[in-house]
Amino acid sequence: MNLSPAEQIYPGERTGRFRIGGNQPVVDANGQSRISYEDCAVAIIDEAELPRHINGDSRSAIYEDKTP
Repeated sequence: MNLSPAEQIYPGERTGRFRIGGNQPVVDANGQSRISYEDCAVAIIDEAELPRHINGDSRSAIYEDKTP
């Protein structure tokens, strides 16, 4: 499993609002790529327990979802 977290990981709260993207960094409307430690941990455990984004040697990017 190759996971790449967002460019900025910060201490915060677990929101449960995150996305797992492809091999490229993903940015929001403000050009930021970020996720809280808490949501990053949940995303990694979710993927380990139920692999949905693993595709050979490719990487998956994890980032927060700020869509309303």
